[in-house]
Amino acid sequence: MSNSTSINNTLGILLIGVILCAALWGISLLQAYHYYNHYRSDPRWLKLVVAVVFVADTTHQVLISYSIHWYLVQSFGNVDAISQLSGTMVTEIFVQAVTIVLVQCFFVHRIWTLSGRKTYIIVPMVALISCSFALYIVFGIKACKLKTFAELSVVRALTINKNIFTVLTDISISVLMCIILHRSKTGLHRSNMMLNRLITYSVNTGLLNSACAVTGLVTFLVLRQTSVWLVMFFLIGRLYSNAMLAVLNARHELRSIMNGDDLSVCLKDLQTRIAAPGHGAFSGQIVLSVHGVNDASCVSAVRFTSFTEAQQNPLGSESQHAVSTSESSLSEETLPDVSSQVVEPLQ
Repeated sequence: MSNSTSINNTLGILLIGVILCAALWGISLLQAYHYYNHYRSDPRWLKLVVAVVFVADTTHQVLISYSIHWYLVQSFGNVDAISQLSGTMVTEIFVQAVTIVLVQCFFVHRIWTLSGRKTYIIVPMVALISCSFALYIVFGIKACKLKTFAELSVVRALTINKNIFTVLTDISISVLMCIILHRSKTGLHRSNMMLNRLITYSVNTGLLNSACAVTGLVTFLVLRQTSVWLVMFFLIGRLYSNAMLAVLNARHELRSIMNGDDLSVCLKDLQTRIAAPGHGAFSGQIVLSVHGVNDASCVSAVRFTSFTEAQQNPLGSESQHAVSTSESSLSEETLPDVSSQVVEPLQ
């Protein structure tokens, strides 16, 4: 392999990775700015977590930027430097571990809150996070003793295990979040829309982070002579921080879905029997039309179909009756408080 090819496959790819990380860092900067401007009422501990994650993200960007500067500028003309591990390249492992463990703990805390604070649900995930973090630290400590990339074969088992635990944790978080959100669905159309949006966020986040970890593992095993696996390792921290900030900043959009002007609720599975003057007793499906979810809401009408009359009308023209309920009211407690549990799960 020629020197130019070696440089393209190592420093060239590494430079591209640093540029991609810088772009994602810029996105996280905008998201952090948006968060602190629009969610000032969030608890202090949550603001502190966001601050620590962003500081770790920034520190990581500084470290990898200095690393590429060391390879391309300070070691210019030194071909042997390509195979060497820079000090900042090793230090960023510990910073990356802090970012990953904090974001994973954030999502686990979210699951714990949405599950009704059931501790037994999150115990397996806490164990996975602890193992993953421990493997990162051990990996970083052993990497401090290494001088070249070729010596990374010594920590091959650690690299495989830490990636496997990272993927398992991400998949567990996504699956549990989807199950909890799916079970929270009600007959409310807007709340279901919001829950579907959250399920989509959870799936996309888990898939993206897991795909990055798996790609890093595969390229480490197959393309170890290149820097592709190292780029994947750089990027995964940015993906974690942006995922957390995106979830936090999405609450305004989710709240707007919940607080729409009109809400149509179809209780498809609810049947009743009502006696109407001159029609006798008959049953049908109830459709509630609710206005103003935030305030005490009035049920303006109950519409149902007479099954008896439908049988007498074989052409399919079902008779519908409206029962005026102008005095009936549906208090806010009657509706599931999905907004407080999902839109603001961390309060």
